[in-house]
This record gives sequence, structure tokens and C-alpha cells, in this order.
Amino acid sequence: MKLNVLGARANGLYPRSLTDYAIFGETLYSPCDGTIANLVNDLPNLVPGESDQKNPAGNHILLKCKGADILMAHLLKGSITSQVGSLVKSGDAIAKIGNSGNTGEPHLHIHAQKANTGKSILDGEGVPITFDGKFLVRNSLLISK
Repeated sequence: MKLNVLGARANGLYPRSLTDYAIFGETLYSPCDGTIANLVNDLPNLVPGESDQKNPAGNHILLKCKGADILMAHLLKGSITSQVGSLVKSGDAIAKIGNSGNTGEPHLHIHAQKANTGKSILDGEGVPITFDGKFLVRNSLLISK
């Protein structure tokens, strides 16, 4: 999630308007050099409180990086800028944050996993992920530079 200037994730307690969420529409940058292995880019953005349990990741990118697959989910419909097989570099703009899939409100779901061998894109075995060399725990804050 992203916090606004008041330190809240949204304007209001649980607004129904997607644009009231600080993260909605923000640019997603590639976390590593890799190849786009899978993506979905055509699912609708949902009103907060609605969810799509048939498509849990919603619009998403699965990026094959050295040593792990990185899943980035709940992206904005039509915002993914690359195709399956595209090479991306760390820091490249690759999509925008939306509210698609099985989600309660706009946010970025990101996780690293070993190569996926299951039926679902979410079936891979998780591996540790760091941000600026640090492991995050629930409620950790990242301050953009």
C-alpha cells in the first residue's frame, strides 16, 4: 500500500472510489532483470469490497528473475506495457497498480517463489524477498528516495 500525505492509505475510512486510494494508478517498476513468463491484462478493476475469487491474482505479471519467479498482482486493467517473453530491466516501468482479482482494496501483491509447477500461478514455493537488502515484516515502511 502507499500512504498519502496524512499517513493514511486512502481519503476516508473505506472509500468506494478507487481514486481515493493513494496507490491506485501508481507506476510499478520491475524489481529485477528478467523475462515476463506470464501475464493477464484484461480483467476489470473492482469497486473496493468486491472481489473476483475465480481470478485471485487479477491482472498480474509473473517475472522470471535470477533464482526466483516474482509475482506482482492486482494490477490496473490494460496497464501492462510488455508481452510474454519480453526482457525487462530493473527499474523499467511495467504496469500500474489497480484493484483486480481477489482483493479488498487497491494494493500491490508481490511475492517471490521457486519455479511454479502447480496448477495455479500462486502454487510456487515461496522464497525470501528483500527490499534494499532488508527483509520486511507486516507494517514495515519503505521510504522512497
